[in-house]
Amino acid sequence: MSFRIGSLNIHKRIHKESESERDLFAFIHDFVADEHIDILALQEVLKEEELKRIRDRALSPFQDWHGYYERPAVGKSGDYGFAFLWNSNRVEECSRYRTPRIFNEYKSDVRLSRNPLYGRFSPKLSRNSEIFQELRLIEIHLRFSDEVLPNLTKIPGKKKRKMECGIVTGEIYKVIDTHRYGNYKPAFTFLLGDYNLDADDCIKHSGNPAVVTYQRELTTLNCSYDGYSNNYDHFSFDCVKYESIPFTVSRVDAVKRYFGGNYRKYYDAVSDHIPIVIEIL
Repeated sequence: MSFRIGSLNIHKRIHKESESERDLFAFIHDFVADEHIDILALQEVLKEEELKRIRDRALSPFQDWHGYYERPAVGKSGDYGFAFLWNSNRVEECSRYRTPRIFNEYKSDVRLSRNPLYGRFSPKLSRNSEIFQELRLIEIHLRFSDEVLPNLTKIPGKKKRKMECGIVTGEIYKVIDTHRYGNYKPAFTFLLGDYNLDADDCIKHSGNPAVVTYQRELTTLNCSYDGYSNNYDHFSFDCVKYESIPFTVSRVDAVKRYFGGNYRKYYDAVSDHIPIVIEIL
């Protein structure tokens, strides 16, 4: 039995009852259905109401979808919110309070602009029968722009996201992956989201050489809205510890498949990113 996890930076405020809103909801519905998504991680969700509208308007009423949204920081960086949506017929959030949470418990002197959203999910064999294991998902959105510190020192954006990449693939990944909650479930930990770095940079600046970043196809729209540019959207995990876990990673060419190759229309309705999917077998 396999489980499929999708990730997408939606990058857009939802304008109620507009054509672009209808296009967004139709796209998410078709993408989730066509790709058989069990868990969907979203970046740049601007408020909880938008997540609820996606859940209620875009996802199948014949599946029991749950959702969780949280701001990852105070101030402007927190406006780029994180969310998980999961089909509870297929997986169950198994944290203590049955909800994901923003993860702040790391000791690095360098702080992330947006602390990750951490969720624990138990796959199900049936509606009432969980598998004795869990998937630990760490949703990230690394900083793109320059950062000005309180002492007015400026850290260039690319330097800061390389630093953040080292923290999330190093200390944060290790703390989450090695923690045990008393039930001794086998746990498999994955980073996912918008890294704002290509795969080679992510691997080069990994905080742990065993934590490797996957997904090399281009995932962002170029400035001319006629093609793709960077590969910024990825999954990362410990390729040594989990070498026996079969998986596939893919990019979904959403512009071609769902918008007839119209990059501008896709951008206006959805995002300047396209989704990626990991299947864990």
